[in-house]
Amino acid sequence: MQSTSYDFDFVQVEKPYESYTGANVRLRYFLRVTVVKRLTDVVKELDIIVHTLAQYPDMNSCIKMEVGIEDCLHIEFEYNKSKYHLADVIVGKIYFLLVRIKIRHMELQIIKRETTGAGPNTFNENETVAKYEIMDGAPVRGESIPIRLFLSGYELTPTMKDINKKFSVRYYLNLVLVDEEERRYFKQQEITVFRRAEKVRKSFQQNTALKKHSPQLLSSAESRQTHDRGDNSDTN
Repeated sequence: MQSTSYDFDFVQVEKPYESYTGANVRLRYFLRVTVVKRLTDVVKELDIIVHTLAQYPDMNSCIKMEVGIEDCLHIEFEYNKSKYHLADVIVGKIYFLLVRIKIRHMELQIIKRETTGAGPNTFNENETVAKYEIMDGAPVRGESIPIRLFLSGYELTPTMKDINKKFSVRYYLNLVLVDEEERRYFKQQEITVFRRAEKVRKSFQQNTALKKHSPQLLSSAESRQTHDRGDNSDTN
């Protein structure tokens, strides 16, 4: 059987949202080829992964909050910023101003909240995607405990808000304290997670400079990259 190939080109197709697969929702872009036959059509699909890029100042607004129980516990905590890229590091401190209960354990969690639907049909799916033990043992008044949590080791997505009025994905830092009687105290704070654009821009600038100085070399490199992408394509 003789094989036949057809060229195609979709020009300036809008892809405003990040590809996403969650617990109750999936957002995908894909190519679909349909071969119309007499009895049954032949349909094939190829998924395309789309990433949305963003850029924020390295030093954006920090988070400072207090949590406590009257006459029993008073804690101040701060995080160095409120917006983090996917490979960022959360840096912060916990200050114990008053401790009159016996705390046994403290940890920092990252909670992913997937919200689908609207109004009375809204449904929230919470997932703990990271746990970081801050302290094991009883703190004392005046003690300060540092926090350093590397995000690159966890499977996070960018924050997604009201995507096509269908769903949202938000992230929260959840500070959890457990006392000796297994009572739990916690405080949540929302953060923004984004996919950083800086490296992409640098790569684009380097390719542009290379093209100006050696167009033949770039053409050869692009050809190899195209071939590699074809060999490694995923048809999930």
